[in-house]
Amino acid sequence: MRHLITFLFLVVSLSAQAQESGKLFIASGGNFNDLTDFVTVGFFEDPNYTVIDTIFTQAVQDVLIDSVFAYVAAVDSLIKYDLSTGQRVKSIQIDPSASFKSLYKLEVYQDKLFACKWFADNARFIEVYDKNDLSLISDSLPGIDKQAQGMAITSDGTAYISQNETTPNFADTLGVIKIVDLNDMSLVGEFELTDRTEAFGDIYLMDDVVITLNGGDKTIIAFDIENQSADIWPIENMGVALSGSYYGARSQMLDNQLYYITDSGVAFFDFDSSTINEVVNEVDSPTAFAVNPVTKSVFVSKTDFSTYGTGEYYSESGELISTVDIGIAPEAMAYDPNSIIALALNTLNKDIQLEMYPNPTVNYLNVFTDFEATAYKVVDLNGRILKDGLVENHLKFEILTNDLNQGYYTLILFDKEGKAAAEHFIKQ
Repeated sequence: MRHLITFLFLVVSLSAQAQESGKLFIASGGNFNDLTDFVTVGFFEDPNYTVIDTIFTQAVQDVLIDSVFAYVAAVDSLIKYDLSTGQRVKSIQIDPSASFKSLYKLEVYQDKLFACKWFADNARFIEVYDKNDLSLISDSLPGIDKQAQGMAITSDGTAYISQNETTPNFADTLGVIKIVDLNDMSLVGEFELTDRTEAFGDIYLMDDVVITLNGGDKTIIAFDIENQSADIWPIENMGVALSGSYYGARSQMLDNQLYYITDSGVAFFDFDSSTINEVVNEVDSPTAFAVNPVTKSVFVSKTDFSTYGTGEYYSESGELISTVDIGIAPEAMAYDPNSIIALALNTLNKDIQLEMYPNPTVNYLNVFTDFEATAYKVVDLNGRILKDGLVENHLKFEILTNDLNQGYYTLILFDKEGKAAAEHFIKQ
């Protein structure tokens, strides 16, 4: 298997305190047994949590951050928020004809928002919306005829979609990956991931490898697309929240480390070393979590789904920093990468000169700096690392940008001690 080469430098030396925590968008489902208790959404910035809106439905499944907007999947509704203001931009009811509403996961590619469903009594397992105005583009994708619990999309628009049968006890028993070209909406292939398929859902891409979590038998499967081979690792400390009857923020991929929820906190599997590393291990019945991609601090929620919902904020080393009330059933959350990048840029560039041209660029960037850069990363507005590499000529070098989509990016440079500098650029 070919692994990603990553550079384990700190982006910035940030304290995980107060205003330096970044902004975490949280959606809490409320008491499902109380028809007057609805979904709430808000922002956590250590040590405070602020509610910004109420969604008048009974549960929430996913939060997706795209550029300066947040999208919330809440059972029967899709809601779009402006992250800079916290204001609701648009909301719609999904699939009004269905007798059972079951939004599960959201993904985005270009101007399309994909809404995956756990159940669909009318075979609409993935619906396609315009991400700008939430208008319906298509009520299905070709070949997607079973529940879609996970979806991972490459930069060129190839989607890998988990397909499962759902039994009466919510266990997933099929374990097929369908491959769809999102540019022309065509089914281009499929493959099975062995017989280890119970609670098969969360899915990620790591270079040319498809990664899945299987909560039923507690394994991680890495399927090499090119070689059609699979590596399987037993993960004994996977939490009950990764079983088939749960949803929400249960796993997260950062570089080549797959974070997942345990029964006592959060751990990650490192694909370079094939080792398990516990990050937080003293949380009673954790429900969901989010890892800050810069500081690696961890926010963990817990709830009994009827009387309380709290969040615990930990440093990268697992030290408890603060505890906050965030509403009943806080299951969906994601960090706002704009707040993290802004924080980094406020911390960096104080004494370091960093220049680049042409900006805007099409094919390449010429980079000039007055400190000895040894590595770089190119990050998009969603916090995803799209390019990284080593720097040979430390003070002057070139980065190819012809393989990037049009948009707004941040270039981050590192020296051998982990010090960093960053600047924005635009790809035309």
